[in-house]
Amino acid sequence: DEGIAYQITTQAATIGELLDAYDFNLSVGDIVYPDRSQPVRDGPEIRFRRAISVTTQVDGVGRDPRIQAGTVREALAMSGVTYSAADIITPSHNTQLAPGMTVSVTRVTEETVTESVRLYYQKKTQKDATLYIGEEVVAQKGSEGTKEVDIRVVYHDGEEVLREEVAERV
Repeated sequence: DEGIAYQITTQAATIGELLDAYDFNLSVGDIVYPDRSQPVRDGPEIRFRRAISVTTQVDGVGRDPRIQAGTVREALAMSGVTYSAADIITPSHNTQLAPGMTVSVTRVTEETVTESVRLYYQKKTQKDATLYIGEEVVAQKGSEGTKEVDIRVVYHDGEEVLREEVAERV
């Protein structure tokens, strides 16, 4: 247990009874070899490896799976967490787990929205020596228009974090 070897004399019939009788307190995720249901035999070696506790924070929900040492990717898989390539995983996928580590998944979504902007025409005056003072001639009639702007909006866990213009049409 935790690298400590014990020599035990017992009347227990199975490995599980022996572990319970000597208060080894195994938790979910701990591995015992041979299996707890196996009979106790003279001189067998019983090995077990304790699982570590890792916290996963996903979608505002914390989970505390106990798992054998591995990577962040394995901890998320054991927690039943699915994610997309755009999601932000902290620490990264290949980071080795350590007891008490917190792994978080930030859901990244994006959408493109189109906004219309009203464009007002402008009056331009130009001097013309052929016109009398105060006289005006319309050279080109103006009209109001619209400009459509495509905006990319990025969200982290539903909160807007980026808004950028990607295209516009008049």
